[in-house]
Amino acid sequence: CSEDEACQSAAVKALHGVAGDRAMHRVLPKAYVGQWEELNVQSQARQVKQERREAIASSRKKREDRIKKQLEEMPEVHLSEENRNLIAKLVKALSLNSRPDQVELTESHQKLIQKFKGLGFGARDSERAVQVNSLDYEQGLEWLCLHVQDHLLPKQFAPLAAPVTVVSSKQADQGQDSREQQMSKEARSLVRLGYPLEDVEEALELSDSETEVAFRILYCAHVLSRPVNADLLKECSSGAHDVSPEWLDEKEVLQSIYMDEFVDVSENQMRISCSLLDETQGRSYNCVLTLMHPIGTTYPEEPPLIQISAKTDLELDPRYTLDMTKRVAHHAQTLKGMCMIHDIVLSLSECFSAARKRKPSVPKAILSVQEDDQAAQRTDSIASRDYR
Repeated sequence: CSEDEACQSAAVKALHGVAGDRAMHRVLPKAYVGQWEELNVQSQARQVKQERREAIASSRKKREDRIKKQLEEMPEVHLSEENRNLIAKLVKALSLNSRPDQVELTESHQKLIQKFKGLGFGARDSERAVQVNSLDYEQGLEWLCLHVQDHLLPKQFAPLAAPVTVVSSKQADQGQDSREQQMSKEARSLVRLGYPLEDVEEALELSDSETEVAFRILYCAHVLSRPVNADLLKECSSGAHDVSPEWLDEKEVLQSIYMDEFVDVSENQMRISCSLLDETQGRSYNCVLTLMHPIGTTYPEEPPLIQISAKTDLELDPRYTLDMTKRVAHHAQTLKGMCMIHDIVLSLSECFSAARKRKPSVPKAILSVQEDDQAAQRTDSIASRDYR
């Protein structure tokens, strides 16, 4: 365009900046009416984004005020010297690395390892406890009770809410070592999310060992109760797809809210670290919430795919994480049509508390894959059930 046209265009933009709320297009030359209307659309889009940011900020402030009020109303706690020493030991144990550097084990170390094994702890866990705490029996026992998953703890040390299968220490050692040796890295990452090993192996086979595709299949089957057929397999295996503007806008807002706890994994995936308090045991669990843009649909018309995992292998029983995932996903279904990611993050604590109060059940394998002659590929049927 000419210099004069550029100057006129800039003048129209400046005029819109000071009088955009007026119907100035009626007096503008026809050549600039289109530009005025486009500026109106852009202004309205910015206003919607700003209102959304303010709504999220307001929700966050209300939550912070509620937490602050609850803290102010909490009664003062006075501890005896004995209890203070006990808590100091627990904090020290939690701060120790659960996977220490290997050191040479003496005969005394081996005797202590055998003593822990005799109590019912696994061989690897017993050795790690000795690596961390040396020959301190009490400290080593505390470390084991804090770091071993609930369902792997010996009966006499397991919390009352955790289901326990009583086996000999030899059987427990062999079973744990065998599972760890035979399970692939991809399978282990999905089993940690709470999905049964049989279904994990089946999903990895269907996805040619692509972890993300296998996760989508497992999520649709176990969390969304969708039948795993040829159409779903094609949908889960589809490559990159366009993400909605609302998704990108909310990512930007969440990044400013959670800062160091927020990781922008990719355009269609984000990750937020959080700490969840278990009131029944009086301890916190460090978890990671991963959110993926819904498959083949537009956000927020459909909620994102939700993945909840513990930061370390010994942090939390996977059965609780899967139960919590189902509860959070059920909550997200009620928010369809609204920007919901911040609400999903806020719902984690409530869903976690509800999951911990309920006795967790071992998830059943529900991927029943069969040959589909017409589609020339595998399909499977799933028992549909309404999760509440």
